[in-house]
Formats: sequence, structure tokens, C-alpha cells
Amino acid sequence: MKRMTEKILKPLSGFRYRKEFNIPFWQWPSFLFSLMGVINVSSCLFFYLIGQRYIKKPEIVVLITLGIAAFLFIISYAVTRSLNNLVELNKAKTEFIKIVSHQLRAPLTNIRWSIEFLISRRRERRSKDDLGEEEYLNMIRENSKRLENLLSDLLIVNRLKEESFFKNKEKFNFIETIKEAIKDFQYFAKSSDVELITRVIDKPVYVNGSRLLLEVAFENIVRNAIGFNRPGGKVEISLTYHPDQILVAVKDEGKGIPKEERKYIFQRFFRGSSAFELQPQGTGLSLYITKEIITKHNGKIWFKTKEGLGTTFYFTLPIIKR
Repeated sequence: MKRMTEKILKPLSGFRYRKEFNIPFWQWPSFLFSLMGVINVSSCLFFYLIGQRYIKKPEIVVLITLGIAAFLFIISYAVTRSLNNLVELNKAKTEFIKIVSHQLRAPLTNIRWSIEFLISRRRERRSKDDLGEEEYLNMIRENSKRLENLLSDLLIVNRLKEESFFKNKEKFNFIETIKEAIKDFQYFAKSSDVELITRVIDKPVYVNGSRLLLEVAFENIVRNAIGFNRPGGKVEISLTYHPDQILVAVKDEGKGIPKEERKYIFQRFFRGSSAFELQPQGTGLSLYITKEIITKHNGKIWFKTKEGLGTTFYFTLPIIKR
């Protein structure tokens, strides 16, 4: 009897949803069950009063009211149980993605670094026979790096809806972070035959947020600007200081975004026609992740584009005055 009672009451317990799933109370199955209970009682009273008026025998009125109450209770419990199962399944999916991502990231990183070591060794003692092997090693390196990036994107997307993911904020110099990120892109721009032009403020500008996530957002925009640019094109990165915010602009000279695709740019897994031509292996998650990160930091993100002339992405972040 005790086990049966616990089984019935388990989906109705409320505070564990706040603790385990971090969802607001109005989405708890227990809250919805209570709300539906109030509706059930109100409905029963309504039918009872109507029955007293039109049905002469009070016992029939009581039986009808009890039948309606039982029917509504069963429906309420079934709906609540279904919602509880959906929450549990969503948690299982989230945990599965976390486990798989973490378990795969370490071996992939080890593989990539091992390949980097082998390639560097072969370059020191290169011969004609080594050229074909180095091509295969480069292919393995690129694919392992692609898988590593995919796992990172999936892990971030999986946690974007968690409020706790954005709780670890700190005050830091945003300009310094941007300068360090730009240095890392110099080699990528050069290897992609793209000129990187920067106009960065010299004085420090402080923001409150996650340094790692904001760096990810900025890198996603710059990586797309370089990767989808034309050979010999330019990417201009500029930061403009305003009294209450910092404005970041990243301009490329690529093909631009077709009019019919612009409304989908920040959607999950969307990839434009030019993206499939230039980078067939992408995931379509980078701009979705970027928008979520910027908006969670009380910023705004948008873009301006002309087909054949390129695209400029902008985003703003509130600054902290010292």
C-alpha cells in the first residue's frame, strides 16, 4: 500500500522539479494537477447546482456529480502523469548528451594531439614516400577536429536553456578578451587568403558575464566571416564605445545572405545555400548559439547584408562603468 501511494504521489511532488530540472513552479506537474483540481471542484459545484435545478431526485444529482468528478480526476492525473514522463525523458536525453559529449571529447583531443605530433615529426624528416601518408594524417586531423567542434556545439546547445549555465559571471576587460581572440584568428585568415582588419579600442571596457561564452560568441561570428568570405577578401572587425554599451561589428566580403534565407539565420541547424557550397560539413548551430549567449547577457545581435557584397554582423553588450 505504501509503495502504491508513493508511485501515485511521485509525479505530484513539486520541489524536486525545482531541484533536479530547474523549471519554474507553474510548469511543475504538481502545480498543474492542483490547478486542474480547482477546476474540477468548480465544475462539480456547477453541475451540482444545475442538477438540483433540473433533476428532482437528489441522489441522481449526487451520482452524476461524483461521476463527473471521478472522470475529471482521472483525466487530470493522466495529463499530469504524461507531463511527468516528458520531463523525465527530457532529463534522460540531456544527461545522455552530456555523458556522450564528455566521454568522446577526451579521446578525440588525444587523437588530434597525437596526429599533430606525428605530422611535426614527419616534417622534420620528410621524404617523397611520406607525402601520401601526411595527406591521410591531415585528413584524420581535420575530421577529428570537426567532431570535437560538433561535440562542443552540442554540449553548449544542450545547456543553453539551463539558468545555472549563465550564473558564473565575472567582471572582466572585454577589449582584452577580443584582442586575444583576434590573435588566434590571424593564421586562419592567412591560410584562407583573407585579410583581417581590426579597429579595436585601446582603453579597457568592462562587462559582466561569462568570459568563455562571450569569447565563443565572438569567435563564431569571426570564423563564419572568414570561412564564408571570397578568396582575397577582407574581414573588418571594429569595436565602438557608447556610454552604456559596446558595439561589435564584423564585416565580410562574401556572397551575402539571400533574402529568402535571412529570417532563418539564427535558427538551430539552419545552413544557407552558400554555407553548403563553402563548408559542407557544418552543423548550423554557431549563430543560434551566438544569439542565445548574447541575449542571455542582455545584449542584442543583428545583421545587414547585400547579395554579392557581403554581410555585417553586429552585437551589443551592456558595459560596467568603473
